Amino acid sequence: MAIFKRKKKIQATEAGNQQVTLESLLFGTILTGAGTERTFRNYSAQLVETYRKYEGRAQLGNPQTRALIDIRTAFIAGEGISVQARNPDTAKWINRFLNDNKLKGSKWINLVKGGELSGKQLIVLDIIGRLNNDPKVTVFRIPFFNGKTGINFEIDLLNRFDFDTVRDVLRVSEGNKLSMNLSNFKFVRLGGSDADVNETTTRIGLVLHELESYDRALNGMRQNNHLFNKIFPTFLTKSKTETNELSSWIDRLKWKIGTVFIGTADMQFKAPPMTTHENYKSEMLAVSKVISATTGVPIHWTGWVDEMSNRSTAEELYEVINNATTMERLIWSEAIKDIILMAMQLSVDNGIGDLRVVDEDFDVKIPVVNFSKMLNYVKALSLAFGDEVISRKDYQNALPGIDPYETQKNIEQEQKEKVEMFTAEVEDEDEENSEHEDDEGSEHNTSHKKNE
Repeated sequence: MAIFKRKKKIQATEAGNQQVTLESLLFGTILTGAGTERTFRNYSAQLVETYRKYEGRAQLGNPQTRALIDIRTAFIAGEGISVQARNPDTAKWINRFLNDNKLKGSKWINLVKGGELSGKQLIVLDIIGRLNNDPKVTVFRIPFFNGKTGINFEIDLLNRFDFDTVRDVLRVSEGNKLSMNLSNFKFVRLGGSDADVNETTTRIGLVLHELESYDRALNGMRQNNHLFNKIFPTFLTKSKTETNELSSWIDRLKWKIGTVFIGTADMQFKAPPMTTHENYKSEMLAVSKVISATTGVPIHWTGWVDEMSNRSTAEELYEVINNATTMERLIWSEAIKDIILMAMQLSVDNGIGDLRVVDEDFDVKIPVVNFSKMLNYVKALSLAFGDEVISRKDYQNALPGIDPYETQKNIEQEQKEKVEMFTAEVEDEDEENSEHEDDEGSEHNTSHKKNE
C-alpha cells in the first residue's frame, strides 16, 4: 500500500536564481516557501507590514517585531527628558510644561515608539483646553498613514538639500497635495538616508525579511515534529516466516507501544534523526545575528542566551544597545528643545502664565542608566566638581534619573532646614549659657553675703 498519494515536484533554476517549491506529500499543501525573495522593498510596504507585525496581524514575525521595537523604545526613551536651565524660573516653567503634557511619561514613550515604527514624527503644538484657569499649550502627534490609520503627508522643504528647512506639511490624498495649514509643528526625522526627506526607512523595516525567515524556521521545526518526529518500534526477525507471524500477531492484538511484547525478534525503539532540527536552528541563529547587528539589540536578549560567552558581561551588552541608540537620543534631544521653545513662544504671544520672554539658555539631554558607567561617572564628576572644573548643575545633569530642577529645589530646602536647625541649636545654647551665668552670679552673691 502506498503511503503517499501525491508525487513530489521539485523545480530548480541554475546560476543563483534558485527557486524550489516543495509540496507536502501527505496533504498537498506548501509546508515552506524558499523565503529568498524580499517581499517588502519600499518604505510604504515596510511601514504597513511593521505595524501589522507589531499589532499581531501578520502571518509571520509578530512577537519578534514587537519585542525589538519595545526594547529599542525603552533605551531611546532612557530615564526620560532631563532639562538643565540657568534661570530657576525657566527651569520651573519647563518642568511644569513637560509634566502637563506627560512628556516625562506615557506621551514621551509613545513619541519614541512612533518614531521606531515609522521613522518619523510630526508633532503639533496648539492651545487646547485649560489648566489652572489658564489656556493650555498642548502637544500632540499626527501619525503617518500605516495602512489603517494616520495621515499620508509629505514634507515640503525650502531647500531640498537641507532637511532642516521644513516649510510646510502637505496632505496627500488621491494624488492631490494640499497644505495642512499647521502653524506650530516640529517634524522629527529618525530614519532613511540623505536622498529623500520623506523616505524614512527604519531599522526594523530593513529586517522584516529576516524576522519572517526566523518564524518560518520555527514553524518548520513544529511541522517537522508534527509529521515525522514520532518514536516507533522496530523488530529484527530471523526469517520471513517469523516476520509474517509477528505481523499477523500485531494486527490481531492491535498492539500499541506500552503493551508487553514477548518474542524472539530483536525489538528497538527508533527516533528520527535531529538533522532537520539542527538545520532549522542554524538558520534561526544566522538570521538572529543579522537582526541583532541591524537593530543593535544584543542577540542574547532575543532568546539566544546560550550564545553569551564567558567574557560577555551586562556592561558590554548595555554598551551595544546604548551605542546603537545614541543617534536617536541626540535627534530627540534637539527636537524636544525646539518643541519647548515653540511652547514658550506660544505662551508669551498669548499671555499664558507668568512667562514674559523666551529663554533659550537651557540644555536637553536624554540620559540612560548604566550602573557601572554611572559609577565611573560619579567618580570622574566628583573629581571634576572638587577641582571646580564643572558646576553643581553640570554634575546633576550628567547623572541619569535625576531631575536637575527638582534636585536643586530639594538641595535648597535641605540647606534651609539645616540653617534653621543650626540657628535653633545656637539659640538654645545661648539660652542655656545665659541661665548658667545667672545661676553662677546668684551663688556668688549668696556666698559674699555669708562672708560678710
